[in-house]
Amino acid sequence: MAQGMKCRVCGYYMYAEREDDQPQGRWVYYVCQNRADKCNNREKVFEKYADRR
Repeated sequence: MAQGMKCRVCGYYMYAEREDDQPQGRWVYYVCQNRADKCNNREKVFEKYADRR
């Protein structure tokens, strides 16, 4: 599950639109939820898996 993040453009919360699992972690595609200011920022972030010991 994605960690979540805030938009670097407007500071509003972003949601994970898509997650692609990889051997060392996952690529997460985030989309800004700020509809009032029409911020269309999207980001692709690689999130490593936590140690499972």
